[in-house]
Amino acid sequence: MELYFSPQAAKYYKWQISGEAHKDLAWWSEALPHPPETSIAARRREVITAWSDATSTQGLGGSYLSQSQVHPEPDSAFSIPIPLSIAKGREHTNTQEMRAVEQILLHWASNWKAKALGMHIDNRAVAYGTADRTIRRASMQAPTR
Repeated sequence: MELYFSPQAAKYYKWQISGEAHKDLAWWSEALPHPPETSIAARRREVITAWSDATSTQGLGGSYLSQSQVHPEPDSAFSIPIPLSIAKGREHTNTQEMRAVEQILLHWASNWKAKALGMHIDNRAVAYGTADRTIRRASMQAPTR
């Protein structure tokens, strides 16, 4: 088989192609005119819905529901106290809320591989920060005394 290429309008160049390339071109010229009969279905991921919260005096908490759960199970919720060193240091509320999200991910992330995660966060700065994957604003700093 010979192919003709036109780098300029007036001249044509003739090239010889290999037998393998000829087979590939024949296959494509036969396959392309026909639309595919079936396609690979997109695999639906199980959706995990998680909630986080923090209070300045009580601690951090979180819970989640998977699609297979009707109501929360004992192992799908936690609450941990804030260490006194942090509580007395007057950590900014945004930082505490981010710690709650961090604890949820540290606690359950290994169980959520290959699943979709929806987080409910009651703090706008933290919600924006997790969406942007960065928090580098003054809102995350400790208050001045």
